[in-house]
Amino acid sequence: MAITSKLLFFGIVAFSFLAGVIAFYFLSEQPKEQKRREVDEVITALLNFVIFMIIGKVLIHWRIFIDDPLAVLAYPSNSSAFYLAVLFSIALLVYKSKYKQLPFIGFSAAFLHIFLSATFLYEFIQLVWKNNSLSLGNMIIAGLVLVLYFYLREQLKSVNLVLALLTGWSAGMLILSYFQPFITIFGFIVARWFVLAFMVLGVVVMMKRNLILKR
Repeated sequence: MAITSKLLFFGIVAFSFLAGVIAFYFLSEQPKEQKRREVDEVITALLNFVIFMIIGKVLIHWRIFIDDPLAVLAYPSNSSAFYLAVLFSIALLVYKSKYKQLPFIGFSAAFLHIFLSATFLYEFIQLVWKNNSLSLGNMIIAGLVLVLYFYLREQLKSVNLVLALLTGWSAGMLILSYFQPFITIFGFIVARWFVLAFMVLGVVVMMKRNLILKR
């Protein structure tokens, strides 16, 4: 039963991201070749994230891993493993961006579009199929930020668009955390400081860019 539940969870997440990729490919106004490259980069990043989640579980349960390596894989991934996977993923993306292997802003814009679309569908499935009332807030926030994306994509440069979306999503999640017992990202419970860190990052970078442009 536990294995079936896990497979179902991964199936819903995979389906949601697949739908997000398809939505990005058909709704993005970028050239076809650029869209293909960005979709490839997003898929690679998602696969790396799964690998980093496994690494995170090993690091957290290293004592068990030494005694029985396969037993660690049976452990459910918790918030700590999720945080480590996010940290490792960001570090890898920054590294690839620094050495010109990845156009970071273009990737970020594509990823946010896919992430928001996947989040909306995932939470909709949780709400309708599993009657999870806590999914409604996540779904509304993802939907509103998606609307913001389509409204601003012709008016802002890519970097400002990414910062606006990141700040809007994290601010929405932060507000939601005061109305719910907890907040989740694809089923993983995340602390308030986690989304606050992204909001602060978006605001600080946006303010820094504005100061530079005014000089």
